[in-house]
Amino acid sequence: MGYAVVIHLELEDASKIQELRRKYNPYFNVIGPHITLVFPFPEMERDAIVNHVTEILRDFAPFNIRLKGFTKSFDEGLFLLVEQGNEKTIELHDRLYSGIFEKYLRTDIPYVPHIGLGLFKTDEEYRIAERKARTLNLAYESTIRSICIIHLNDDLFEIDWTKELPL
Repeated sequence: MGYAVVIHLELEDASKIQELRRKYNPYFNVIGPHITLVFPFPEMERDAIVNHVTEILRDFAPFNIRLKGFTKSFDEGLFLLVEQGNEKTIELHDRLYSGIFEKYLRTDIPYVPHIGLGLFKTDEEYRIAERKARTLNLAYESTIRSICIIHLNDDLFEIDWTKELPL
């Protein structure tokens, strides 16, 4: 398939998030809790990707985020939202979607920083999962110190290369 750019989160205890993701997220075994900054895009030269991301990151220092609250996505997903650090995450996303990534930016949907908890085929499945998520009182804080470029295989179910870059 190609590449994506993500924030792997350092969470003190992600067991509650993982409980939901294990049950409802088809990518549970592929990648841990994360915030996607640049969504999967086609193959391109790896060095060009690393150079672009490295250049953008020069303007960013580590920052804190707080995860709390939920929303339903445009594609029937349940998102755990970034409550604090949302603006900085959006700024990072927007800056990354310049240069070589600019043509891959989806302007038809707004970018909402989040951890994907699950994907659902019916409203009833979604309501059950959201009720469960609310009972777990999901609230986390983390410091974002780095981001990762990942390479996904053709069916998006395996990461076969990762490059971590510091902020």
